[in-house]
Amino acid sequence: MNLILKAYTLSQCMEIMAENAAAHEALGEKNLIFCEDRLTLLAERALLKATGGTYLSTVTTFARFLKSDKKTISKQGSVMAVGDVMTRLQREGVLQCFTNVSSIGNNAKCIYETLAQLSASEVTPELLKESLSSISDDMLRKKIHDLAAIYEGYTAFLQERNFLDESKYLALLPAYLKNYEGMGNTNVFFLCFNSFTAQASGAIRAALESAKNVIGIFCSGEEDIYANQAVTAFKRVFSRAKERGEKLKEPKEVQCGKPLFQEAEVLRKGLFNPESLKGTKKEIKNIHLYEAGDKTAEAEYVAVNIRRALYEDDTLRYRDIAVLLPDVAGYSMTLKKMFKEYNIPYFIDEKKSLKCHPLSRFLLDCFKTVRERFSPLAVQSLTQNFFFGESDEYRNYLLKYANYRGGAKRAIKTDEVVAASFDVAALESGRERLLLATQHIKNEDSGKNYCEVIRKILADFDVEKSLETLSEDLHDISQKGYLAQIYRALNRVLEEAELLIASRKMKLAEFEAVLSDGLDATEISLIPLKADAVFIGDITDSRIEDTKLLFAMGMTSEIPRSGSDTAIVSDKEIEKLVKTKEFEEIKTRLEPTVAEVNLRNRESACLNLCSFLQELHLSYSLSADGSEPALSEVFRYIDRLFYAVQDEKSVKPIKGKGVAPSYEKY
Repeated sequence: MNLILKAYTLSQCMEIMAENAAAHEALGEKNLIFCEDRLTLLAERALLKATGGTYLSTVTTFARFLKSDKKTISKQGSVMAVGDVMTRLQREGVLQCFTNVSSIGNNAKCIYETLAQLSASEVTPELLKESLSSISDDMLRKKIHDLAAIYEGYTAFLQERNFLDESKYLALLPAYLKNYEGMGNTNVFFLCFNSFTAQASGAIRAALESAKNVIGIFCSGEEDIYANQAVTAFKRVFSRAKERGEKLKEPKEVQCGKPLFQEAEVLRKGLFNPESLKGTKKEIKNIHLYEAGDKTAEAEYVAVNIRRALYEDDTLRYRDIAVLLPDVAGYSMTLKKMFKEYNIPYFIDEKKSLKCHPLSRFLLDCFKTVRERFSPLAVQSLTQNFFFGESDEYRNYLLKYANYRGGAKRAIKTDEVVAASFDVAALESGRERLLLATQHIKNEDSGKNYCEVIRKILADFDVEKSLETLSEDLHDISQKGYLAQIYRALNRVLEEAELLIASRKMKLAEFEAVLSDGLDATEISLIPLKADAVFIGDITDSRIEDTKLLFAMGMTSEIPRSGSDTAIVSDKEIEKLVKTKEFEEIKTRLEPTVAEVNLRNRESACLNLCSFLQELHLSYSLSADGSEPALSEVFRYIDRLFYAVQDEKSVKPIKGKGVAPSYEKY
């Protein structure tokens, strides 16, 4: 039997999956459970809780499950390759929109993601080229012309080297799934996806043709917060098969959702539903609103209330508490400082681009210094980097005696005036290190030689030892884990760069752009190293299960997140594109649009806000001038859905006075 099981929250979906998987295991059947990478740990925990341990069920992602002898290229490799293709096409005068060097470094990642989207929607370079004659908008035609040329060049690059792109790699999944051993006695689950690409839909179709049962489990409901895009896409597989006259077992659709905890259920039904604003208000007991004087006071409010809750309830653990933020990077330093003061262990759910690390900046600045012929700004940026070494004395000397292009290359002055003001030995040491970092970098060289130069710089400056030293000075264990991954990640980027551009002769600026693209596309996840710690994550991007105590900070108009239409191909341009006869047949597969992404973002944020079992604390801080910022729409709905005991007309936030109340006993 094919099933669509719908539940109201992520926790409910996990419970339903575990119950169904355990029931099938009791019959001696195997289970193959597909979900997003960020949900695999949650799914495995739910499965373990239901079965006590199993060899019959496997939790995996599409990419991990698929095995192939074909060579695949990583995302960072693809971004570097796209940047390289753009550089060549720009030099040949082919491009009409992306016509300068800066557009390569700024757009290579976005263009690759656009190409991956087109590839997943089964749009080919030939189709893009055929559509050009039907596009009346001049700017859109030029943009599609460039995308078609880059797409064609990137495809040719893959074919020449017999590589598979990640997006094309997943196109092998349907065939692999059909031929997977024991599929006839295996139940395939598609768990908590919020959407499906055309290729993922192909995997659903393959599972329907070969698996014993196919079960789709999704967060879904009639309420306004649900986008229901995954359910719609799942059903579309059946409707298209029916249109072609093919026979597939129609899925049975069951709503398994259960009412949530008190106010959480009111929020689930009422958030962003205009009709709910006309209903009868409910008394508010477990939702608390707080207005802080600044971010520090807001962080202290969270820390104080965590300590208070732990003091009042000795069964509560740090792992039962979550803090959600609109911008993890913008709040993390303040929260880290405050949690350290209050002795609260935490884990931050975030990914960091390798390009953001000082080591990447150090390497890029080495190349930039040569490219800009030792400009004062480039030299200052390079010499003040941690990995350059001690340089205060040398930088001060440069500012006074060599603050002009190429001045840093000049020999150190050794007259009496300089000797009286500076440590000449330190100056000589600084100059030696500057020349050591740049002496092998040529204005034109092969990709392989440029990569070898980087390896020499890493060895000359003993970067691996510097990373160890940096790690020793840190108290945050998760940050130590992050640093431990840096050197390996950088080596992977270099290995892939050598594979892609080793034999090609290129200018310094071109290699710098390729390296920058690769570093930017390489993301490193922090690993949770403590079992009992407060979870800190993004209110939109993180997926959390039910938690007892939930804090949502920075509740301004940024929540729910609403992305602006700044994609390489905007929603309006997609609308124009699908009107052309070439795109008519595939217009339903061109996704996601910015509007669709915004709906998913709203769903994710709202479901996270509804996941509390005891208390929900919503807070925001005043602007720098002391004024109230534009608040999240969530507050308007709370005000219309609830009333406070002391004031039956409205719910108002507690006003802070710059700092949160002090609870010394906690």
